[in-house]
Order: sequence, then structure tokens, then C-alpha cells
Amino acid sequence: MMKIAGRCVSNLFLLGLSLLLLSSTLSAQSQAIFPSWAKAKGNSQNTLPFAGAPMRYQQKYLASDLKKTIKGGAVRLVGLNFRSKTRGYTGKSVTLEIYLAKAPSLVTSVFESNLIQKVLVVPRTTLNLPSSGTLSWVLPIPFKRNYTWDGQSDLMMEVRIYKNGNNNKPFLYFFDSVVGGPTERLYATGATSTFAQFRQSGSGLVTRFDFIGGAVVPYGKGCVGDGNVVPQASVRGVPVLGNTILIDLTSARPQAAAVFLLGASKTKWGTFTLPIDLTVLGAKGCSLLTGPIFFIPTTTIGGAPGTGTASLKVQIPPIVSLRGLSLFGQWMVNDKVTGRSFPYSFSNGIELRIG
Repeated sequence: MMKIAGRCVSNLFLLGLSLLLLSSTLSAQSQAIFPSWAKAKGNSQNTLPFAGAPMRYQQKYLASDLKKTIKGGAVRLVGLNFRSKTRGYTGKSVTLEIYLAKAPSLVTSVFESNLIQKVLVVPRTTLNLPSSGTLSWVLPIPFKRNYTWDGQSDLMMEVRIYKNGNNNKPFLYFFDSVVGGPTERLYATGATSTFAQFRQSGSGLVTRFDFIGGAVVPYGKGCVGDGNVVPQASVRGVPVLGNTILIDLTSARPQAAAVFLLGASKTKWGTFTLPIDLTVLGAKGCSLLTGPIFFIPTTTIGGAPGTGTASLKVQIPPIVSLRGLSLFGQWMVNDKVTGRSFPYSFSNGIELRIG
């Protein structure tokens, strides 16, 4: 049984659905090499950014290629690794930071504009490059903070090199790379540069992404409720088998009835296409973002308008066939909004990708 806020919901539906939707399962940790055709080796080599002078370096990874090896949707990226190309070079120390972010469809020469919702995955640290060996993964970089890739967006990696053990001068140490690949890179001298000095389409490092299942991905927008604020849905914890998570509602009307709508799709609900514009019901500006199958009621607490909160405790059952399943949820709050005849406000949506 799946236990939700002290109540039990049958797992029969979830089990059946998982068998229908699950195309592959994720192990505790998996790996994906980018670009997908460079699993054995790339077709070029270069020293940047790790063997260069202090610089700011960005590389874009297309979602269309990432999805060839990271199948099934959202995952948590937990580390990177890079492959040396030639043998016999002595490694140096490198002090760096690494960010991951959503990438825009059109990259510009303004570095910051290419980082959408950036996350510092590797705070400033010093790594030591080992002596290089032909086509060996020499630079494993575990993340201090995992990054949730939503399974749909292009990805941008930014590496800021602050100094190296060669008196901040470039040195010979070649990394496996591609030319003519589904990527591009841009860089400039100085770790905090604002504008790129160089930009190369189709060029970039062969990169190994380490990833694990279990992810939470917000999506869509809610609509204004009490206090002229939009209710917010979020999750504490990671939806992996055996874990207990908290599904939170904030910025809602206090002392009000609320229902968490949980479904199996964010694109279809029976014959309806999601999201559904609820203007026809008298809820202008509101949308239904999930096809609800479970309706889980609770009551918000709080005092001042727009400060209501609620939380549901959900235990993910340790059933292996659920791994890789996505569920989609949204809060609906009994509300009073001027000009809205339908007495409810709605939060954003959240995808729970079970790992």
C-alpha cells in the first residue's frame, strides 16, 4: 500500500500503470556519454578548459542527443568525467567551479544570458590531473549539489578556471573532443569574464554524465489566490523507492480546504488535452495541469492572507516495478478571488519521477 498522510491508497493502479509506461529502469547510478556516438572515442582533441589559462568556458549539450542515452525522462545528474586523448603528459592542479543550467535555444556571447536557473554543482575546489593515458577517464568530478535535468531541456555546463599549477599558463594535456557534434562552446580569458571572446559551433569535450533516478520537476504556472499571491507546490525529499517525501503547499489561503490532485499524465486526461484552461468554469487565468486520479484532501493552516500552508507525507513503496514511473500533481485550494466565480485557486504542477 502507498501511505499518504495517514491514509492508504491501493498500489494496484500504480503497479499496472508502471508496467505499461516503464520502458527501462535506472540502476542506483548510471552513466551517459555525450555525444552519444562518441562512446568509444571522439574525433578530435583539445586542452580547454582544464589545461588552459584561467578562463570562463561554456559548453552546450542538446537534449535530443542526451535523450539517446538518458532515457525515460527526468534524472538527477551527480557527476561528470572527462577522457584524456594522448599518453604521457604530466598533470597539473586546477582550481575551478562548475555550474549546470538550462540552455537557451540561441546561445549569445553574453555568458550569463546562457544560464537559465543555474546551479552551482561544484563550488570552488582544486583538482589534480593525473598523468594522462590514452582514452582513459581521468577527471571524475562528483557534484556537491545534484542537478535535476528535466529530460527535455538543452543543458549548459559552465567551468570557471581560477588558477592552475603551471603559473596560470596553458600546458599540454589533451582531452577527448568532437568536431561537428551536436554541441557548441564559447570561452574567454579570465574566470569572471562577461563576454565570450571565442565561439565554436559543433566543438566540445566528450563528456560522461553520472546520473541516478528519482527527481522532482516543477512545471506550469498556478493562478492568483488569497492575498493576491499564487499558491506554490514543492517537494521535500527525493522520490525513490522506500523514501518518505513531503508534498508542500505554500502561499495559499489559510484555514481553507485544499486537495492535492495526483495523476499519471500532464498531457492527457481521458479525451482531454492538458493543460485545460479553466476560464469556462469561471476560473480565468487558472489551468488544470494534471489528469487527476487521486484526490487527497487536507486543510491549510496559517493566519494572514496568502500565508496558508499544508503538507502531505507520502511514502514511496519499495516496489521495483515503480522505478522510472512519473506521476504529476497539483494543489487546488478553496479560495475567494474577486471576479472569479469558480471558488478555487491552483498551484503550479510537480512531476515526481520515481527512482
